[in-house]
Amino acid sequence: GPLAPAAGAASAGWRAREPDDAELDRLLGGGTVNLRLYERWLDVLDRDRELADAEVNHRAVAEELQELYSLQVERANQAMDAIRRTATRPRTRDGAQSDAEAALRLLDERHLDRMSTIRAEFEAAWRPAERDVVAGHRAQVRAELDRAGVLVITGGHVAVLLHVLRLFAVTPPADVLAWSAGAMALTDRVVLFTDGRAE
Repeated sequence: GPLAPAAGAASAGWRAREPDDAELDRLLGGGTVNLRLYERWLDVLDRDRELADAEVNHRAVAEELQELYSLQVERANQAMDAIRRTATRPRTRDGAQSDAEAALRLLDERHLDRMSTIRAEFEAAWRPAERDVVAGHRAQVRAELDRAGVLVITGGHVAVLLHVLRLFAVTPPADVLAWSAGAMALTDRVVLFTDGRAE
């Protein structure tokens, strides 16, 4: 039978395919409401050009930080491999290996701090929640979720899901059904590996 009373579906990770939810609705027994978070985000970008430009600049900074972090991690991994290959005495190898691992952990921690800082700075400078278009969409999403007994979060592009869930302040009701990227988006920290680079 259907999920009662209704399910709010967050399929923004599918991006342009977000409206293709007929099969999902059928599998859930009907009565689902597509929250259209990706469509809403595109609407925000279209109607609030100032915020859209700020997002582009923010993403450019984040991408550059990511590239620099990836370069540092690559070099740190090369150093660890070189230590494994060249050290012949356990005592010297273990100490050097421990130092290399500590350096890698430090890179991870610093990168996470920097990314958190630029996100907080963006939020403080632009206050998306207080902008009219975002606030309007947030109110509509909240109303849909208040009527839904279950939030369903599908897979797809996890970074997009994370962004729109934050932007529209999607807080799950008591019951959540999530898989793949949707389940990842509900965790405290998401670490992605693409083309050998952590994101």
